[in-house]
Amino acid sequence: MGLNLLPLGRFPALRSGGPADAFNNIRSRHPGARALVPVGGREPWTIDINAVSLGSIRIAVSDASAFTIDHLDDGLVRILMPLNMPVRVLSGGLARDCGAGEVWLLPATGHRLHVPEGSKTIVIAVPTHAIQETLLSLDLECDLPSVLERRFRAHARATGLLRRQLAEVLRAFDEMPDAIIDQIRFRNAHEELLLLSIADEIARDCNPASARPSHVSRALEFMQANCSDEIGPAAIAKAAGCGLRNLQLMFKRECGMTITQALRDLRLKAARARLLHPDDGDTITAIASDCGLSHLSDFARHYRRAYGEKPSTTLSSAKRAV
Repeated sequence: MGLNLLPLGRFPALRSGGPADAFNNIRSRHPGARALVPVGGREPWTIDINAVSLGSIRIAVSDASAFTIDHLDDGLVRILMPLNMPVRVLSGGLARDCGAGEVWLLPATGHRLHVPEGSKTIVIAVPTHAIQETLLSLDLECDLPSVLERRFRAHARATGLLRRQLAEVLRAFDEMPDAIIDQIRFRNAHEELLLLSIADEIARDCNPASARPSHVSRALEFMQANCSDEIGPAAIAKAAGCGLRNLQLMFKRECGMTITQALRDLRLKAARARLLHPDDGDTITAIASDCGLSHLSDFARHYRRAYGEKPSTTLSSAKRAV
């Protein structure tokens, strides 16, 4: 993914043609910055940064020659996303190379970035308190600083999803008229989506012993216990203890499917278990009905897609094996 996919030309944050000029500009926007030095002694060099804010989240896309910047404690967590070249991160005496396109959740303090000449990067700055509040909304409690320190040791698993989300957000900002871009609801919606994605990624490193069941886990438990009944997404969201829209987003992010698709899969698994071990007198119609699959044609189509054979084939094979 290159800068051509992230046209932020209308949101310039910094234009600079030398180390001293760049440092003064960066320090005026980020008071915690305390060092900016060229890597390799190349002169002259430039730095060109475009940025946009989504509520409490700030996204910066930089096109720069090599530089290093060190931040003091400013209450932010940064996610570094190299677009086309590896970036070396030094933190706590450890040196890590972030591969092109990887996402790293970095501690808010004590790290230094070495960016090779010609690299392009995205840096997302998110207030720690915003992540903490979002974690609580997901019913997860954790010691966020310690989780972030552990998180530094492995790149994020959801790289592709987060990169696509960012590309869509930034393209939308660039392409829409100012009258739409400046609307608070538009910004808040994207801020919420990004915070949920970031908090969910951090939550994967939470201590399971200290984490309460997630909304998705509670929804799946409810669906498992009631899959034979006439239940819908609204009832499932109520049982999970959250809004339907948020639950749909969580299912797409964690399971890669909608609530309805997840419920259908559970029902198909229950039906297959019955077809593999039928009782005397069991029929396909009776089994499908007992498992909440009232439309036989849909059941047969989805079953064959999932298991590579017709329900009747499974049932006949099971009866012959008895």
